[in-house]
Amino acid sequence: MSDLVTLRDAMRRFTAERDWHRFHDPKSLLLALVGEVGELSEIFQWLPAEEAAEIVGRPPPPRPSWCRTP
Repeated sequence: MSDLVTLRDAMRRFTAERDWHRFHDPKSLLLALVGEVGELSEIFQWLPAEEAAEIVGRPPPPRPSWCRTP
């Protein structure tokens, strides 16, 4: 079994255990995605193209330890 299949199955179990399937309809997923895109767009809204390209080229900052996978 591939790593992606294993990951997919683990994610499905995770959401089933929490009864999240009711939030995974197309409308809810679209609205969640739009919200995330809005937050990302806010960062770049008033930047010149050159400065935005510089930000995109930077590596992401380290994540806090509490949100890292063990």
